[in-house]
This record gives sequence, C-alpha cells and structure tokens, in this order.
Amino acid sequence: MRGLHPLDRTIGTEWPALGNDAAVRAFEATPYAERIAATNTYEALRLGAARDPDAAALLFLPNADPDETPLRISHREFFGRLTQVANMLHGLDVGPGDVVSLLLPLLPQSFCALFGAEAAGIANPVNPLLEAGQIADILRAAKTKVLIALGPLPGTDIWSKVERIRGHLPDLKAIVVVHGAADRANGIHAFDALADAQPADLAAASDGDREAEACRTESPGKHIVAQGARGKRDHARQSRGVSDRARRSELPRRAGSLRREQAGAAAPHRRMGDARHAPLHVRRPLRLRLARA
Repeated sequence: MRGLHPLDRTIGTEWPALGNDAAVRAFEATPYAERIAATNTYEALRLGAARDPDAAALLFLPNADPDETPLRISHREFFGRLTQVANMLHGLDVGPGDVVSLLLPLLPQSFCALFGAEAAGIANPVNPLLEAGQIADILRAAKTKVLIALGPLPGTDIWSKVERIRGHLPDLKAIVVVHGAADRANGIHAFDALADAQPADLAAASDGDREAEACRTESPGKHIVAQGARGKRDHARQSRGVSDRARRSELPRRAGSLRREQAGAAAPHRRMGDARHAPLHVRRPLRLRLARA
C-alpha cells in the first residue's frame, strides 16, 4: 500500500499527529536513513515522478500570456530529460567534483540543467543579471568546467556576457548553449541537440561506475553563492543528500516538518550556516512565465 509521502517510508495513509512534544519525539525517534527513501535529489525526483508519471511537472508559458496554451512537460518526460542532461555532461567529462555553472532564465531547459548537473557533478546556478565582471569572479572561484548559458536572443545580454568572460575562466572546458548554434571548433555545444543523443536511463551510459559515483550522497551537488558585505561573495557547497551528522542524529526538532540538514563543505569554500529545506515534492505543476522581450 502506497503511503501519503513519496519520500517517507513510515508515513502510511494518514498524516502523523504532531500536536505535542511527546508525539514529535516519537516521530523523530526513527532514524533519518530508515525513514527517508531517497539519499539524493536524483532519487527523490525519480520516486516523485513514479507516483504519476503522466501528470504535469512543468507548464511553460513562452510569452507570459495566461491565455495561451502552455507547453506541458510530464514527470516522465522531465525525469528522462534531466537524465539525458546528466549523461550529456558525463560525455563532456564532468565528474563528481566538477562544477557546471548555469546562466539561464526560467526555461524548461533550466530545470533539466540544474538537476542534471547535480546528478553528474556540482551545479552552480548564477544570476545572469549580474555584471559580466561579477559573473566571471563567481565562475572562476567555483572552478567552472562546463558553462550552460542562454544563447544570443533578442532582449537578453547573457550571451554577450559569456563572450566577454570566457577567456578569463582558466578551468572552462566547454560551453553548452540553450537556443543557440553549436560551434565545436570553439568548444560550444547546442544543448538540445547534444542531450537528444543521450540515453534517458542513467545506467545506460557507458561508464556505469562513474555515474554511481556521481550520485553519491556525500559528494556535493550544488554551489550556493551569496553576496556579502562590500560586494564580497561567499560560496557554500550543498550536498545531494543528508549529511553524516544528520544520519547519526534525530531529525531537526520542528513539528510537522520533514526538514533535513545540508552540510557545508570544507575549505576553501566558507560554510554559511546550516541550510535546511523540506523534502522535495515534484507532483505539483510549476507554471513558468517569461516577460515579453
């Protein structure tokens, strides 16, 4: 019998009553590793998608017009695509310790790139509205190996920033352009064409051991960049799954939540406190809107 929560093994057909301290303590007595079915974001998305594969995961409005028919992407399609992106990145020699930086607006490709990069290496989403010099500083500090960016489209200057900074990124090996043309001679690949050529099954890729390594809970899945005092930027690494400390301890004492602690990484990246967030729910459709150019 399937429980109410796709990630919690212990919750059945009724939500737990957490109205007093004793109930909360009883709930938290179950170790995290026994309770939570997924140890990384890729597995969490897989479990969520399996609940209703044909339900809408993304509803995209290309012109930000609520009256237009949205582009509908099901959970089956979304999970398959992010797996293709992960395999694409492996083909570009991205491993567990390699950083994939993202300069993208809210597009369907942006979500596939984010979670695909987390499965393959370390995702580093960066605000594309920053000045080119600021973006270069962040990408250089993160040791960006692959950059996924929006191509030269009217109304956006993201690609012009990429052209200005690419020569200042010593660790950069490849650029993947969304809505742009490939230029293999200059290390530029077309996102959709390159992903289309990949299997939608992570285990189907050529280097199975490497994919298993990439999805380990302990390896960092995301860089978080914060603007500090006087413009100084701090980097923190967020792991794909629960930290070792959280495995050994009870869940955070917060009634009604299934929040987990994400560990910051060791130096040289500064830890910016404990990052906490609720387990991922992937069933509710996400409506995306872009302003007209």
